Amino acid sequence: MPDQQIEISNNQTDSSKKGEITSKKIMEDLLRAYRKKQKWIKAATKDFEMFLGKQWNDEDIRRLEEIGVKALTINKIQANIFLLSGIQRQNRSDFVAFPEGEEDGISAEIATKLLKNLMKQTMGEHRLSEEFEDGIICGEGWLEPHIDYTYDLVHGEMKLKKISAFCIFADPKSEEYDGSDGRYMIKIKKDLSRDQLDELFPDKFKELDMIGNGKVDLENSLGSDVKVDGEGDYETAEKNLLENEGFEEKTYDLIEYYYKKPVKKFVVIDLESGNIEEFKNKKEANEAINAIEDQLNQSGLSMDQVRLVERMIPEIWIARMIGNKHVMSDEISWTYPRWRGFPFIPFKAHWINVDIKDTDLLTQGYVRSGIDLQIELNKRRTQELRHLNQSANSGWLIAEDSWSDRKLVEDFGSTPGITLEYDPNLPKPERINPTPLSQGHAQLAAENTQDMKEVFGINSDLLSTSESSQSGRAIRLRQQQGFTMIQKVLDNFSLTKKILGRFLLSTLGEVYTIEKTKKVLGEAFIQQNFTVENVVDNHMDEESGQMVNDVEKSIDEEALESTIAQVLDDTQFGKFDVNVGEGENSETTRISNFLMLKDLAELNIPIPPGIIIEESLLSSGSKEKIKASIERAQNVQQGQVQ
Repeated sequence: MPDQQIEISNNQTDSSKKGEITSKKIMEDLLRAYRKKQKWIKAATKDFEMFLGKQWNDEDIRRLEEIGVKALTINKIQANIFLLSGIQRQNRSDFVAFPEGEEDGISAEIATKLLKNLMKQTMGEHRLSEEFEDGIICGEGWLEPHIDYTYDLVHGEMKLKKISAFCIFADPKSEEYDGSDGRYMIKIKKDLSRDQLDELFPDKFKELDMIGNGKVDLENSLGSDVKVDGEGDYETAEKNLLENEGFEEKTYDLIEYYYKKPVKKFVVIDLESGNIEEFKNKKEANEAINAIEDQLNQSGLSMDQVRLVERMIPEIWIARMIGNKHVMSDEISWTYPRWRGFPFIPFKAHWINVDIKDTDLLTQGYVRSGIDLQIELNKRRTQELRHLNQSANSGWLIAEDSWSDRKLVEDFGSTPGITLEYDPNLPKPERINPTPLSQGHAQLAAENTQDMKEVFGINSDLLSTSESSQSGRAIRLRQQQGFTMIQKVLDNFSLTKKILGRFLLSTLGEVYTIEKTKKVLGEAFIQQNFTVENVVDNHMDEESGQMVNDVEKSIDEEALESTIAQVLDDTQFGKFDVNVGEGENSETTRISNFLMLKDLAELNIPIPPGIIIEESLLSSGSKEKIKASIERAQNVQQGQVQ
C-alpha cells in the first residue's frame, strides 16, 4: 500500500507542473540507452574476466578435473595490459594553461598553478591512470568530478571519482566522443543504504520511509539476463548469511538523470568586446543594455555593436530517482553555467562512430582482440602438460608372463631405484620410448607470442630492447617510434585529459577564493609579478651632487586581486584568454630536455643557466639555492666590471 501511495503522489506531481521531469520519461530514456549498450556490457564483462584470469569455462574445468588434468592459465593478457598501463604512467603530463595573447601571460601562469594544485588535491594523476587502464581493458573508462562539502561547508573540495562503465548510459543518438551532443546522460548507483539516502536527501525522511521497492530492474524490463552491476556469487552468499542471522539489509538503487532543459533566455551580446550575458527575462536584459548605453555615451561611442537576442538555451539539469518511480529531486546541475556539458569525463580506447548493427564492436579495448589467442594458449599448454605426464611412464614391451611380479611393475615400474625381476628364459623387457613433444607445438607457441604482441601493439622499439648500448635520448626516440601502433589510443587519452582540463578550469571559481589562490601562488611568485616601486623621497647625493630617488617596493594588491578574480570569475576566461594543454611530466623526458640544453650550452649557444637548472631533477629547494648562487656571482662580476 505505501508503494501505491507514493506512485500516485508522484504521478500527480509530475503531471501537475509543466516541464517537470517524470519517472516515466527517465525510465524510457534509461531503457533506451541500456538496450543500446546491452551487448557491449556482456562483451566488456568477458574482457574483465579474461584480464583477471577467468579464462576457462566451468564445464571445461570440470571435464579436465574428472580425468585428473589441471586447466592451466598462462595470463599474457594481464601482463600486456600492465605494460601499456606502465607506459602511460611513466609518460604522465601536467595541465598547462597556454595564453592566447601576450597580455594573458600572468593569468595563464596563475591558472596553471591552480590546475596543478587541483590535480594534487584530487590525486588526479592516479585517477586518470585508473581510467586509462579501464579503457584499454574493455574500451571505456569514466571519471566523475564532484565537490565534497564535508569539511569545507562554503567552497568544498574538488574530488575525482572513477566510476564503472557499466553504470553510465549515454543518449544512443549522441555522436560526439564525450556525448556532449546527446540529450541526456544517466548514472546508476547500486545498493545504497538508508543512511546514504538520508545524507543525500536530509529533508525527505517521510518520503523515504514510504518507499517500498527501491531497486532498478533493467534485466527483466528488457527480458535479458545481462546485468548492469548485479549481485555475484559473493554478494548473494553474504545476503543469504545476513538473512539467516536475522539481519535484513534493505538497499536502494539511485538513478542520476542529467538532461538538457530548454529555457528561454535573453542574451545581450557586445560584438566589440565579445562579452555575452544571459538574462531570464527581458526587463533585466534591457536594464543591462541601458547600463552599456550609458557607458558608451560617456565614451562617445554608439550602440551599433550591442545586440539583444532571444534564444532557447539548453540548461543542464539533474533529476534523482530511487528505484523505478520515486523522483526525489529535480534541479539545475551544480556545474552549469560554467560547464555547459555533462559532468562526466570519458576515455574510449578504440572508438568508431559508424552505423552498424553490432554496436558492441564500436568501442573496444585491447583484450577483445586477444581473447582467442589467450584461449588457444591455455588449451595448448594444458594439452602439452597432459602429453608430457602421460609419456613419463610410457610402459614396457615384454613377452607374456616374463615378469616375476607383474603387479609390482604396474605399481612401481616408474619409481626411481626400483628392482624388477623377469624370467631369464624369455626376451628381456624393453621400455617403450615416449613420443617426443611435437615441434608443431613449439612453433605454435612462438607464433602465439608474436601474435599477442602484434595485437597489443607491442614491438621492440616500444620495449627499447637493443643489444648495443644507447644513450637515454636514443632510447626515448626509439620509444616514440614504437608508439605508432598505440598512437590512436594515446590521442584519445590526450583528448580525455584536455576535456578534464577544460572542466577543471571552468570550475576554479567554485573551489578557490582570492585568499586561497594567494596561498597556492606563494610569496615568491606574487613578489616577482606584482611588485611595484614607489618613490618615497627625493634628495641630493652629497658625493655625486645628483638627485637620488628613494624607492620603496610593495605588492600591488589591487592588480593581484583583479587578475585572480579574472581567472576565477570570468566565464569567458577559458574561451578567449587561455587554452588548456599538456606539459611533459615524465622523468625520462625531463632528463632528455636537460641533456639537450646542456649540449646546446656547450656549443656556445646563449642559454641562461637558470633554465638548465630548472629542467634538472633536483629538488625545488636545491634549484632555488643554485639559481640564487649564480645570480650572486653574476652581480659580483658586474660590480667588478663597473
